[in-house]
Amino acid sequence: TTQSELSDLTLQYNLTDGNGGNLALSSGPTFSGATAGSTSVTLAAGGVVSYTAEYLVQAAASATGRVNNSATAIASTSGDSMSCLSLLMVSSGAKKSLVGI
Repeated sequence: TTQSELSDLTLQYNLTDGNGGNLALSSGPTFSGATAGSTSVTLAAGGVVSYTAEYLVQAAASATGRVNNSATAIASTSGDSMSCLSLLMVSSGAKKSLVGI
């Protein structure tokens, strides 16, 4: 398998309550770091790009019994598009963070 650099990296973040109502992030997603020659918009082979986002759970969302949290990374290589790279979601109390791609 050949490893290639991925470019034009973007994040699509989706947060909904248990009734399917859209919720807004409290902050982010915000670029927080990269390794192995990666940048906020380029993922180098073997590299990691990190972003953070937070949502403070509101009473109305809590009353629905659920908060759905998802993120998709989209990038391209040699003109081909790919999506849904490896994502790591971390929960800290009422905060939800997208900490790595």
